[in-house]
Amino acid sequence: MQGKNIRLLIFDFDGTLASTKSIYLRTIYEILNNHGYGVTSRQVRVVIGIELRELLRLLGVKQHDVEKIAVEIDHIVLKKASRLRACPHISVARKLLKDYYTAVASNSLIRFLMPFLKKHRLNFDVVIGAGRFKNKQEAFNYLFKKFKVKAGNSAYIADRAA
Repeated sequence: MQGKNIRLLIFDFDGTLASTKSIYLRTIYEILNNHGYGVTSRQVRVVIGIELRELLRLLGVKQHDVEKIAVEIDHIVLKKASRLRACPHISVARKLLKDYYTAVASNSLIRFLMPFLKKHRLNFDVVIGAGRFKNKQEAFNYLFKKFKVKAGNSAYIADRAA
């Protein structure tokens, strides 16, 4: 990264640092179908990557079922966390940690993030997981203030736009 003005790097987790997509896809698909919500894997794939409770609402889960199903999904995903593989360019991320303020802003649970980050020796200045903020923009604003950095002096590194 050559930008002299960049001071803060904000990383997404899912699909950027860790290959989590298949774990989430399969788990969400199976649990929703077990609860009688006839969703296809394609429907899940289209909305994957947003906050879990919002994802469930978009897939037609009734409001009174959202929390119960979200907790069940989180529980199963946490059990599968040991199977996470690092994304191919994780060594690049590791090198960048030395030269910038760095943070992870993710819709995944912090209990899911931390073992992976420790295992791969990824020491970010701040790690933000699900539930801490309403959305990524709110998390970004918190990070800009914490590091006294303007948005223009930061970069978001993700597998897709926030």
